[in-house]
Amino acid sequence: MANPHPSSKGRPFKPGQSGNPGGRAKAKVDLLAVLDGILSDREKSIELMAALVEAGVGGDVRAIALILDRVHGPVVPIPPLVVNFDAVVRELEERMKK
Repeated sequence: MANPHPSSKGRPFKPGQSGNPGGRAKAKVDLLAVLDGILSDREKSIELMAALVEAGVGGDVRAIALILDRVHGPVVPIPPLVVNFDAVVRELEERMKK
């Protein structure tokens, strides 16, 4: 098959035309680094905690959950207790006979 662009001679761009006209991609902001920088300031950390507590006092359930999770740890569901009451009653009756 013949080259559909015979004048290109293996070069996809015209002389003087950039292969990347938009330039290099801008670096993305590292949000964790920004947040870490803000939280390293003690006053701002205290202001942030105070705002979170105020939101919780105001009834913000998500703020309350976040505070409780951080202070007491997340709630771990407890599996339901399954008891065979008939077996328990029989065991108690057996023990009472002795």
